[in-house]
Amino acid sequence: GLAQFLAVVERVVEPVRPQASAHQVTLTVETSLQGPFSPQLLIDAMRIEQILNNLLSNALRYTPSGGQILIRIEKKPGWMQVQVQDNGPGLPEASLPHIFERFYRADRSRSRAEGGTGLGLAIARQLAQAHAGELSAANHPAGGAIFTLTLPLPAPGD
Repeated sequence: GLAQFLAVVERVVEPVRPQASAHQVTLTVETSLQGPFSPQLLIDAMRIEQILNNLLSNALRYTPSGGQILIRIEKKPGWMQVQVQDNGPGLPEASLPHIFERFYRADRSRSRAEGGTGLGLAIARQLAQAHAGELSAANHPAGGAIFTLTLPLPAPGD
């Protein structure tokens, strides 16, 4: 259930912490979740880890030294939401509709040096949709990008 979900988030965040502190980036996990957790969240932990790994490594890549990455976990009626917010340069407005397309790269100049194929976000979104969830991206009014992973919670009694 939700406790397992929090454990998954921690598993993803832990190995990234040393990397973040090496870049002087603060990594914070915030949650409003209080136990005991009643709803069973039906998740494939490995897939959720893949999605979060992807969002975190993206956030790390674009967050400047001295910046911060905030992972916010919230429960809404019928939904579970994880937001990964960074205070990097944000996403170019023109590329927002496309960043989940295969091989699309918002910042073309980086593609070869980074060695990425731009598949990460496309796959992350497919994994989210396989959970009947959604993955969306936006720019935060305060600057930086914010990715939101939304997963359905079964109705009580399901």
